[in-house]
Amino acid sequence: MKQIYFLVLLGALSFMVKAQTAQDWFLTNSFLSDMKFYNTQIGYAVGDLGSFRKTTDGGANWTFSQTGAETNLRSVQVVSPDTVYAVGEKGVIVRTFDGGDNWQVTILPDRLNLYSVFFTNNGFGFAVGESGKVYRTLDYGVTWNLVSSSMNKTLFTVHFLNQSVGFTGGTNTGLLRTDDGGKTWTSAFPTGSVFSIFFTDANTGYVAGAGLLKTTDGGNTWTQLSFPLPGCGYLNFVDASTGYAIGGTVILKTTDAGNSWTQHNTGVTVGLWSVAFSSADKGFALGKNGLIITTTDGGNTWTKTTEGTDYGLNASFALTENIVVAVGGKTSLEGIIMKTNDGGITWSKQFTDNSLSSVFFTDLNNGYAVGHYGCIMKTTDGGNTWTKQNVENQGASPALYSVYFTNATTGFAVGTSGNIVKTTDAGATWTFLTDNSGFNFQSIWFTDQNTGFIASSGSAILKTTNGGSIWQSTSTGIQMFSVHFPTPSTGFSVGAFGTVMKTVDAGTTWTKIPGVLTGYGMRSVWFIDEQTGYIATGDVNDYIIGGRILKTTDGGSTWTNCTAKTPEPMGHITFNKNTGYAVSSNGVIFKNKNGGGSIGINELAEKKTVTVFPNPSDGLVTIHTSNTINGSILHITDMKGRTILSKVMQQPDETIDLGSYPKGVYLFRICDGKKVHCSKLVKE
Repeated sequence: MKQIYFLVLLGALSFMVKAQTAQDWFLTNSFLSDMKFYNTQIGYAVGDLGSFRKTTDGGANWTFSQTGAETNLRSVQVVSPDTVYAVGEKGVIVRTFDGGDNWQVTILPDRLNLYSVFFTNNGFGFAVGESGKVYRTLDYGVTWNLVSSSMNKTLFTVHFLNQSVGFTGGTNTGLLRTDDGGKTWTSAFPTGSVFSIFFTDANTGYVAGAGLLKTTDGGNTWTQLSFPLPGCGYLNFVDASTGYAIGGTVILKTTDAGNSWTQHNTGVTVGLWSVAFSSADKGFALGKNGLIITTTDGGNTWTKTTEGTDYGLNASFALTENIVVAVGGKTSLEGIIMKTNDGGITWSKQFTDNSLSSVFFTDLNNGYAVGHYGCIMKTTDGGNTWTKQNVENQGASPALYSVYFTNATTGFAVGTSGNIVKTTDAGATWTFLTDNSGFNFQSIWFTDQNTGFIASSGSAILKTTNGGSIWQSTSTGIQMFSVHFPTPSTGFSVGAFGTVMKTVDAGTTWTKIPGVLTGYGMRSVWFIDEQTGYIATGDVNDYIIGGRILKTTDGGSTWTNCTAKTPEPMGHITFNKNTGYAVSSNGVIFKNKNGGGSIGINELAEKKTVTVFPNPSDGLVTIHTSNTINGSILHITDMKGRTILSKVMQQPDETIDLGSYPKGVYLFRICDGKKVHCSKLVKE
């Protein structure tokens, strides 16, 4: 569970998300809206629901995590290898000074959407967005002040040459200029809408929008360049001569400082939002629905690396901790099967002519997916290809909502109007075991070959002890949507209006657990063991509520939120060992790598043994150490390498006063004779 520290700064709400207590779950296929590189190795990308990714090897590998913001981030700037700022919807500004281990989230009081952020090298920063408002910080993002609100039009981009001179633009604003740090703005060029501003040095800059502009005198004069497309949405230059521009699905390149441009088709069908390069040859372009395309030849050719989906996802199954298959659909006649072999970094897609509701694998090769109109599909190659086996061909076409196999040959699927179908020959034929209850069966789970359970929308949980021939019903008084047993005797079932039921006697009796969020429909439940479990929430008929993932570590007695609120309901949770995946009706996929708790904001990083807090600080700080011994030596140095303090650590928590030292970033090193443990602090 994350710890949050609140403070009020000039009407803005701020809180610090600590690395050691960050969210368990992070997005694997979120829409990334912006990416920036500090050098050839270090880069960051931000996107929906506060997600961010970081690379330290030029984009060959990325770590996925969350900033703690519960809204979509739309712009990022990398000031140094460890200092990053991002802004997004609902007035959110996030910042980190330690490469993403800790994030401070600030929410501006008017909560208007922000679309662009820019910092100079001396702590001066600007953010722009809706209603033409311009915000400025003079203290590295600690506090933000509204300096201009007279334009009343949405601003999409901002760039400053120094503390005083800057440029911005947006919807039908033309290019605007300020010479007093953003307080007043005048027209620099009446070019219609402006979407992107990029300067290669203090004198040479470019503006993209309805056309393409260039200046060579620091923005005093601008000339319109010839451009092959009617508009341009994003600009990025890798050097003084070579630059890239986005026009819809096309990427354009110049090698002569914007005088001429060549078009390079990307092969994608959705619009691109931004482009970034880690070197002269290696680049990335981001698009809708989690699309990422890459180039290794300077933009001449592009390859699709991964793509999300705008289809809703209903279920997933983790064959291993890294191999996962997810299914869903857009309409009853439009289905999708997605698969990852690398733990969610990339996803492949297949489309079907029926929406799919559930998926189950009996081993690494053989799997089944069920859905609308009695659709049953089977794979024998791990989900790479699928063949259709329709129940409708045998005289009926119920919608099937859940599938479960007790062994390699025997399986069950349940669906509308009390329909139960069973196979004993690995899906070659299916036999109806219709319950005739008239209610929809939402979920099925077996604890052994004979004992199984069904969650029913008829306010009941059904049980069989003879392999599905006879089912007995236990009334719950509320619609039930999901059932799961971590052990043969202990099981959980969830349903409408926050209902959570528990049994400890193999389903003979069920007890309602009080105190869970009553306004939420509980869509799916999964327990890793008898104590630790998760629920995917969200009312399918009320998108205002949205979705979350809830977690318990005491067998369901108490539950806590462990994800940001999603705009649409969460649909299904599955685990393989300690790695879990959760899918949503808006097509996003969350991942959890540690099953029972948080491993920190960077999923691949080791837990820190030294923590300095509060961070940032204006004076008094506490240094907490773990896995170190008394007598360890503490050294504090500034960014020029000068030692300002050395002392012997006598206890795990030491408090020191840095109030007399200048503002800046300080490095803390503790030497225990075996290892050197490091942390950083921002002194304000």
